[in-house]
Amino acid sequence: MPRRVIPLPCVGPALYPPQGILVYGERYVLEDDGVLVFRRRPVEIYTDTGQLVGSYAPIGDAPLRLDVPPSTYTVAFQRQGALQKVRVSVKDGQETIVPESLPAPPAPRASVSPR
Repeated sequence: MPRRVIPLPCVGPALYPPQGILVYGERYVLEDDGVLVFRRRPVEIYTDTGQLVGSYAPIGDAPLRLDVPPSTYTVAFQRQGALQKVRVSVKDGQETIVPESLPAPPAPRASVSPR
């Protein structure tokens, strides 16, 4: 009896959605009974349309690393009692590091009137 050969379906490359990596690693120092303790700030990540991606409280000393679709995101966190926001663009296959410090606002200039 002849053997019957059943062809296997053609399998192409797996299609994965584009991904980038968003990295937030800012840390600050607290003093606890004379010992310096490094902490990482909790952050909230929002899409460019304002939808919350998630709230993250890093554990340990490792920076927060998120696999996200390429897009523009807003990273929000508290620093010295004020809400800070940083916009970052994540590109496919690339790692985007959120800047650890925001540029300082320009110092107000004192106006001097000539006498």
